[in-house]
Amino acid sequence: MDAIIKKHEVERRTGRKDRKYMMDTLLETADDENAEMKLTGNGIKGLLLKLQEELDRVVGLDKLVEDFDIPNLSYLQAVVKETLRMHPSLPLAFRKCREDCVVNGYRIPKNSRLVLNVYAINRDPNEWRDADEFIPERFLVNSGENLAIEPDELEAMKRQNYCFVPFGGGRRGCPGAGLAAAVLHRTLGVLIQCFDRKIKGAEKLNMEQGAGFSSAMVHPLICYPVMRVNPLETAH
Repeated sequence: MDAIIKKHEVERRTGRKDRKYMMDTLLETADDENAEMKLTGNGIKGLLLKLQEELDRVVGLDKLVEDFDIPNLSYLQAVVKETLRMHPSLPLAFRKCREDCVVNGYRIPKNSRLVLNVYAINRDPNEWRDADEFIPERFLVNSGENLAIEPDELEAMKRQNYCFVPFGGGRRGCPGAGLAAAVLHRTLGVLIQCFDRKIKGAEKLNMEQGAGFSSAMVHPLICYPVMRVNPLETAH
């Protein structure tokens, strides 16, 4: 894909184009500083090499995604992690100190009530490249980012890097993290495998989040499922 993008960039610069392709449109959008949507090279690759393609290739269309398929679906795992990084289910976590302690040079007295901004930790620009952009590839092997996919997700959470805390961390981390991860991967996998989806009307995707405790979307996403694989027939 990198070679294809480079080829189109060279042809655009030299004028050696007899017709306009989808790739050319995407590259023009990426070059336009005034474009409403900021598009990067990784974003272009993500649009063309879709999660659905990985599911079709690894799982196929004659059966639904099973738990044992998940370790072989690295891009699905990356999409789930990137979603949890950018949109944790609870943006704030609460802790109470049982004894006096010092954290990063700050003295925290015993019985202090602390509020941790999980949303900000997961988007720390000092830890994440293009922290506010959705780039699942950052979690793939050799991505150069903080975390890559590990075979055992639960073990990975136990050894977690504290710049990625969608389920909290340490001994007070969410005890249901392993179950949540398993359910998320399989549910999302089946939805992507069986359905395409169209956004209502001509609306643009708006991922702005509100200020409530659950951090719900300001503009709820309304989309229509378009069946590509019948899940009832496939399940049999």
